[in-house]
Formats: sequence, C-alpha cells, structure tokens
Amino acid sequence: MYKFIPIVCLLCFSSPINAKKTKVYRWVDKNNVVHFSHLHPTDTDFAQVDINFAYSANLPKETGTTFVDEWLAERKAAQEAKDELKRIEQAKEITKQNCQAAQMNLTALSGVERILIKNPDGSSRILTVEEKQEQRKINKQHVEQYCNNKATK
Repeated sequence: MYKFIPIVCLLCFSSPINAKKTKVYRWVDKNNVVHFSHLHPTDTDFAQVDINFAYSANLPKETGTTFVDEWLAERKAAQEAKDELKRIEQAKEITKQNCQAAQMNLTALSGVERILIKNPDGSSRILTVEEKQEQRKINKQHVEQYCNNKATK
C-alpha cells in the first residue's frame, strides 16, 4: 500500500491542473538567448507564458500566433540585425582599405617624378605630366571620400 504513495503524489503534483497554476516567465537576454523559468526575473523585461496555450496539443486555428512563432520571429529579426552589423563592419573595412590605398597613391604621385604603369596589353609606359595631375586629382577625391567619412569611423 505504501509503495504507491510516491506514485500518487507524483501524479497529483504533475497533473495538467497543477501545471495550469504554475507561472512560467520568458525573457531574452542581451545575447538574444531565450530563457524560460518559474522564477520571476528581476533585472530584465519578461513575459508570462500561458501554460494552457503553450502546452496545448491541438491549438485552435483562430488563436493567432503562438509564443513559438513570436520567438522564431525574434530570432529571425536578431539574425537579420547581426547580418546587417556584419555588412556594416565589412563596408567600414573596405572603406578603410580604400582610404589607405588612396593615401599611398597620392603619396607616390606627389613624391615620385616618373611613374611607370602597365597597359592592358601588358606593355609599360611612363605617365605624362597631365596624366599624373589627373591621377593626383582623382586620388585627392578618393582620400576625401574614404578617409573623411564620419559614418565609417
């Protein structure tokens, strides 16, 4: 007879009726990790999860989005934000490299008298004075464009 008491207690305390009374909290931390707990978070915003709704096997069609749908949407938005930050960082790096290249070209064009360039056909020739001035003008514009861009600093 006493062998069944733990089993009866387990069944009573784990029944769906008691689960309905349990409060579950959901929150997302600063690393975009979703947490669930029966303990009330004190240092962050949270949402209380509806246990009936969350654990219902057959959700009615008219209930709208579930917390899982919301979580998936948040994850997708977080990934899109990470991807956008990555694109911004890549653009900053490319801009930095363009700045350095323009500065080196400008230094070479200003400090070297004769500059040898390769033609598309593989032959070489020396830049004329006019070509050097035009290249200097172009590289000054590139320095202004890539090195003085506040958005990339």
